[in-house]
Amino acid sequence: MSDSWSNSASRTFREMAAASMAMCSVSVALNPFDVLKVKMQTQHQSLNVTLQQMGGTGGTSGVSSMPKYSGFIDAVRKISAEEGTVRGLVAPGLYASALRDVLNGAFRIGLYPTVKQMVHRGWQQTTGGEATDGLGIRITASLLTGCLGAAVANPTDIVKVRLQAQIASAPSDHQYTSTREAFTRILREEGLIDGWYRGTLPSALRAGVVTSAQIVSYEYSKELLRDGPLFRAAESGKESTQLHITCSVISGLSAAVLSSPIDMVKSRIMNDTAASTAVNYHYSGVIGCFVKICRYEGATALFRGFLGNYLRLGPHFLLSWPLLEQCRLMMGLGHF
Repeated sequence: MSDSWSNSASRTFREMAAASMAMCSVSVALNPFDVLKVKMQTQHQSLNVTLQQMGGTGGTSGVSSMPKYSGFIDAVRKISAEEGTVRGLVAPGLYASALRDVLNGAFRIGLYPTVKQMVHRGWQQTTGGEATDGLGIRITASLLTGCLGAAVANPTDIVKVRLQAQIASAPSDHQYTSTREAFTRILREEGLIDGWYRGTLPSALRAGVVTSAQIVSYEYSKELLRDGPLFRAAESGKESTQLHITCSVISGLSAAVLSSPIDMVKSRIMNDTAASTAVNYHYSGVIGCFVKICRYEGATALFRGFLGNYLRLGPHFLLSWPLLEQCRLMMGLGHF
C-alpha cells in the first residue's frame, strides 16, 4: 500500500511539474496578447477614473463614450507609441503571469489525470458498476481542477490584471511600479478577501469553463483523429506532432468561444478598485457586473477583446499542448 501510494504521488508530482513547465514557458512568450486583451476589456474603467481625477464626470451611466482603443490594431499602435513596445506590451504583469501559470498549470492541467481517476472510482462506487472515461467524468474532473487552479493562483491573477490594465504613459504615474509593490499594497490597502481574492468566483468559473473546453475537446479530438491516415504515427503507441497541433487548434478555439463572456466579467471585477466607486462604476458581484455590461454597453460587449483572447489562447494551446506532450515524455509519463 505504501509503495503504491508513493508511486502514485510521484507520478502526480511529475504530471504537475510537466504542466507547470509547459504552461509557464508559453505564457511568458505570449504575454503581450494577454496585455492587449486586459487593456481593451478594462479601458472604460481606466478612462473613467482618469476623467474623475481630472474633474470630469465620465458620463451619467458610468461608461465613457470615448474608449481609448477602437480595436485590436489601434490598441497595438497606441500602446507602442505611448508606452513603448517592451514597457507597454511585453513587461506588464510578466512576473505575475509566470508565477500564475506555474501554480495554475500545475493544478489545472497537471492534476487533471489524478482527479479524473478519483472521479472515475467515485462513480464506480456510487453506481456499483463499470464506468468509462465518458464525457461526464471528463467534464467533472476538468471543472474541478480548473476551479482549484484559479483559486490557488487568484492573488497572482489579481496582480497581473492590475499591472496590465495600467494605461499611464509615464512609469511614475502608474498605480503600481512593480510586482512586489502590487502584491503588498493590494493586501495592505484592500485586505485578503477583498484584495487578493477579489473576483475568485468569476475567475474560477472562467477557469472551469476554459479547462473543460480545453481538455475535453483536446482529448476527444485526439481519439477521433489519432488513427486517421493524416495523423497516424509511424510507431505503434506513439502520437504524431501533426495530431497534437491540429487538436491544439480545436482546443484553443473551443476555449476562446466559451470563455470570452466570463473573461470579460472577471477582468472588470478584478480591475474594480476603490477609485472606480467615485464614478459609479463599482460592480457588486458577478451577476451585477454581467447585467451592467449588457445594459450600458450591449451584449456584444461581453465578447470585447475576443480576438486578443483567442490570439492568446489559440497560440498558447498551439504551443503548450505539444510542449506538454514532450515534457510528459521526458518525465516518463507517456502522452496526455
